[in-house]
Amino acid sequence: MAKQFELDEDSEGVVIVDVERESNAREKGLRPGTLVVEINQEKVSSPAEIAAKVEEAREAGRRTVLLLIDQGGDIRFVAVRIKKEG
Repeated sequence: MAKQFELDEDSEGVVIVDVERESNAREKGLRPGTLVVEINQEKVSSPAEIAAKVEEAREAGRRTVLLLIDQGGDIRFVAVRIKKEG
């Protein structure tokens, strides 16, 4: 995966492999190859951790999650709207 998206071997986080076309994530510039390092200021290292953090935020009534992303060495925070369940 690291070679496919030209990531450093020591990169930490979860690589985005697909982004829904009409999603807030795409509007915010997330693309395949983007590395998600943290969600709501907590490190993540697997897709399951991301899903759990999003669900945790949803259950707490939050409308967004704050991602720390790395796009080719450009590290920044991005607030992404989460879908309601259903």
